[in-house]
Amino acid sequence: MTKKLTTLYFILIVLVFLSCHQTPDTIGLKQGINHIYPSTKTIFPDKIPAPTIKWRTLSRDIDYFKLFFTDTSGNNILVSKTSQSFWHPGQGKWNKIKNASTAVELTIFAYTKGKAISYGKTDFSFSSDPVDGMIFYRNVPLPFSYANKNKEMLSWHLGDVSDGNSKCVMTGIPVCANCHSFTADGSTIAMDVDYSNDKGNYAIATIEKNTTLTPDKIISWSDYKREDGDFTFALLSQISPDGRFVLSTVKDRSIFVPVDNLEYSQLFFPFKGILAVYDRETGEFWSLPGADDPDYVQSNPCWSPDGKHILFTRSERYYDPEAEASNSAVISSGFAEEFTSGRQGFQYDIYRIPFNDGKGGVAEPLIGASKNGKSNYFPRYTPDGKWIVFCQADNFMLLQSDSKLYMLPTGGGEARLMNCNTTNMNSWHSFSPNGKWMVFSSKANGPFTQLMLCHIDENGMDSPPVLLESLQETNRAANIPEFVNIAYEDVDKITDAFTETGNYYLRSATELYMLNEKSRSEAYFNKAIELDPDNYSTHFLKIRLHRNVSPEELYELIKKINEHVVSNPLDSKAILDRAEVYMKLNRYDLALADCQKVLNISPGDQRAMTLMASLQNQSGDEKEALKTLNEIIKQYPENASAWSQRGLVHYKAQRFQQAISDAEKAISLENTNCEYYINLGIYRAQSGDLASAEKDLARALDIDPDFYYALYIKGMIHRQKQEYDKAKHYFKQALNSFEIFINENPAQKPIITRSMITAEINRY
Repeated sequence: MTKKLTTLYFILIVLVFLSCHQTPDTIGLKQGINHIYPSTKTIFPDKIPAPTIKWRTLSRDIDYFKLFFTDTSGNNILVSKTSQSFWHPGQGKWNKIKNASTAVELTIFAYTKGKAISYGKTDFSFSSDPVDGMIFYRNVPLPFSYANKNKEMLSWHLGDVSDGNSKCVMTGIPVCANCHSFTADGSTIAMDVDYSNDKGNYAIATIEKNTTLTPDKIISWSDYKREDGDFTFALLSQISPDGRFVLSTVKDRSIFVPVDNLEYSQLFFPFKGILAVYDRETGEFWSLPGADDPDYVQSNPCWSPDGKHILFTRSERYYDPEAEASNSAVISSGFAEEFTSGRQGFQYDIYRIPFNDGKGGVAEPLIGASKNGKSNYFPRYTPDGKWIVFCQADNFMLLQSDSKLYMLPTGGGEARLMNCNTTNMNSWHSFSPNGKWMVFSSKANGPFTQLMLCHIDENGMDSPPVLLESLQETNRAANIPEFVNIAYEDVDKITDAFTETGNYYLRSATELYMLNEKSRSEAYFNKAIELDPDNYSTHFLKIRLHRNVSPEELYELIKKINEHVVSNPLDSKAILDRAEVYMKLNRYDLALADCQKVLNISPGDQRAMTLMASLQNQSGDEKEALKTLNEIIKQYPENASAWSQRGLVHYKAQRFQQAISDAEKAISLENTNCEYYINLGIYRAQSGDLASAEKDLARALDIDPDFYYALYIKGMIHRQKQEYDKAKHYFKQALNSFEIFINENPAQKPIITRSMITAEINRY
């Protein structure tokens, strides 16, 4: 009897166990669980760390969820229970799921008071195709404006998908470094680096366990026709599969604007540039015929696996004089407002051209990735050369929320929207060496970009994405992923041996000043001087930008420039630098003599003529100044300074309408110059248009809220409007700012005097 009871008890326990673990029936239940990760038809690599299963539910007051994993025959593999809307199986349970079946169905049920009330389903599988190669990627703090000011916080990592390991191989480089690429065999890295005072610098190095980027491994894209004086930033370069050649955009300009948005904190796209080739064997540079038309922007080059063809993006060139004249890659947020506001778009087509040993050929639009009313960019060949994957968005290039990945045959055809696309930005894709897997960047899960992986079969069909969560760091955007054909242990560190130089600190000091990081900029100038005390350019730029120097320091700088000019008597830049220093010392006669020397060497030199006009104006020779300015405007109609100075000459002669017209023209050419708005406000006030004058001064103070002269003129306008309380308020602010200016700039003559400001305050 006891034996029978024991048997019945055992059977009862088994029945209870089976009832708890048998997949419930879904009949009569609403499908209220959705957005399940992994998505239906996701393919995982056979070797990958356990993922976090996630989902959303439309139901409320749920007590718990149950997850039922079943094989292709409907047999339960694993059942788990959780009160959260996510579940991590741990590696042991994940291995159990993976080893039980190559294809798995997951059903998730939501329970309230012990009863299933809703469900959701997905399925996924595993591929035996290995993820060969490592992923080289960058971690970046956000927003872009913060990262740009703190470049030393950026880090580069090597990630292994199979075991989820990731190691930092490069960090602490306080210069901009990006746009990396590798040779097909993974033996060589090529990367844009802002070494020295040259934005066009580019490092090319053999990969070693400990790779050092030394100055001898750096080329400059600026060496392509350097003599024409046109800046080169050389963005979006790529090394050839065999490592002999490198392609880059040169003589380029880009909209590169910080945006006040954590998720999309910059707007970037090139609007001018041609493609150039660098031959590593001969050290020569030349433009690539068929991709070097100055009427277009040609950028974003990509090599075919055999190195015989090039894909690149092309669009009609956009012209903007301010960006043309800028020597900075980052533009202020007030610039290109028509693009940042969405009033104007910019679209690219993808073109294909034979490389032909650098001789180029006829560029032809890629059917399916051009002439479609969209912006098509960032093309990449699959390693077997059969397919091309590219990005498509409504406008612009890179970091676009609507960017989607498309695939088409190498020869062109109908583009297919890929299954791996997420709901928010899909970009910067790269293929594993065996071509079975593709990594890309996405913002599907928030503002911090994450890396995604998808499988690609022999027919070019791709699967929904796998999140590479083990390669993610908290509050860092993981971007620019690139598969590299190396092993994890092949690289430990990539270090720089070029930043501890005077040239590096000089460039960094200048960039930090432009980013309004004044104190850090001055510290970098001091470090540059310490490392290279005989380079007069460092002293000159520090004085030109920071100005807090004594007359003794100015005379010491004159001495250094004189020593340089003795050895380099035809160096026009040095002579004009000396003229600027003389002008700060109010030695207009010597400054004018230096301008004339340069014009004797190079008639029509724009900087010499502009500086000469300024000197003529300041010394009271308005007649000669007007003559010089008319000539500058005739030869260089985009010279904003010349228009502004001519406006000042007209104003002194009480030709107010002509002064206003010239000031407006100067602002149309350069809309971030505080003094241009101050001048326009003065001219309008004198002509009786006080309302417009007040707006002009408000704009000036938006640009520089602490400029004593702008505060003083704002007070004068309120005084003219008989708004005396407001006038006194601005005069007091002007006096405070004036005292700070005098303390910081003892050698510089102020525009107005202290007594002029105090006299206005004492009126009330």
